[in-house]
Amino acid sequence: VFHVSQLRKYVHDSSHVVELDEIQVKENLTYEKRLVVVIDFKLKELKGKSTGLVKVLWDAATGEATWED
Repeated sequence: VFHVSQLRKYVHDSSHVVELDEIQVKENLTYEKRLVVVIDFKLKELKGKSTGLVKVLWDAATGEATWED
């Protein structure tokens, strides 16, 4: 936790530019994420109903994983 008064003004430096990998975007401005592997499975119970959840790894390079129904 910090206070706004602790922030310092940014001094521009051309070496701070970050190069990004190219993302292929379709004409309708969408892109597909493809499932790499299912990491985990668990049942979650809410109000007497159980729902199956799976943890999915979407991109091996970034390590992005989410829980899906």
